[in-house]
Amino acid sequence: MILTAGTTRRWANLVGAATVLAAGTVQAQTVNFGGHTLKTNAAVTSATGTVELTGDSLRMSNGEYDSARSALTVQQFNLLDNWSTTFRMRVDCAGVPVKDFGCPGDGLAFVATAGGTDQVGVGGYGLGYMIPDGNPSTAFSQSAAVGLQTFWQTLIVGVNGKQVDEVSAPFSTAVPYTGMFNVSLSYDASISELFTSIGWGTELFTHTFTGFSFDPWAASARVGFTSATGAAAEYSWIADWEFQGTPVSTVPEPSTVLLLGAGLAGLVLVVSRRRRTT
Repeated sequence: MILTAGTTRRWANLVGAATVLAAGTVQAQTVNFGGHTLKTNAAVTSATGTVELTGDSLRMSNGEYDSARSALTVQQFNLLDNWSTTFRMRVDCAGVPVKDFGCPGDGLAFVATAGGTDQVGVGGYGLGYMIPDGNPSTAFSQSAAVGLQTFWQTLIVGVNGKQVDEVSAPFSTAVPYTGMFNVSLSYDASISELFTSIGWGTELFTHTFTGFSFDPWAASARVGFTSATGAAAEYSWIADWEFQGTPVSTVPEPSTVLLLGAGLAGLVLVVSRRRRTT
């Protein structure tokens, strides 16, 4: 993937913010959200929990430190074509236990990945899908993401587990993070541009990443969300998610084909027996 807009800045060094969840608890479940079936995963060290539906919202971070969460579609899409997504993100600090840097946490990202639905990632300011050194054993190795770092108040773009661009968002440091962020992303394949818009209250931040061309893996990719916390934590939810893209026809798994074949064979046998007895 190629980006020509913006200047990549070095990550600020926050002790303990990029925690690898080697000893964490991984939990998974399937939810229907935004008209799509998503596989959710969670890796936490301080408590157990999952990404889950709470009313009409998908809860990501759950007030825990040292956690990573993901929610990825079972369906795959061709992101080399035009696509767009809108959603609302709510971040809240009420009730987050005080520890280390407190609240808000590291943030949340919209992610596209060629990997499976069981990817989790790591905690810290890589927002779950990446870490600063792009360690392939923990990052989403084939991925692209746009994330809002709530702790640093920056909009970041990451590719294949590494940050490639960062833009300071003009949200005040006094923002209490109790409202909804309205997010809109759209990709125009004909001119290779990714348009981003994030609104909060009366504030609106927009940025266009030009020269944005996807790697070949994006012809068959899953989409969804990741969140992460390290030395800071938060509660976060996704609501009103809509994604428009070109779906990829999937080939049934061999086990599914065998099961279907066995079912058809059984049906033929039943019909044959009925004919002989009539």
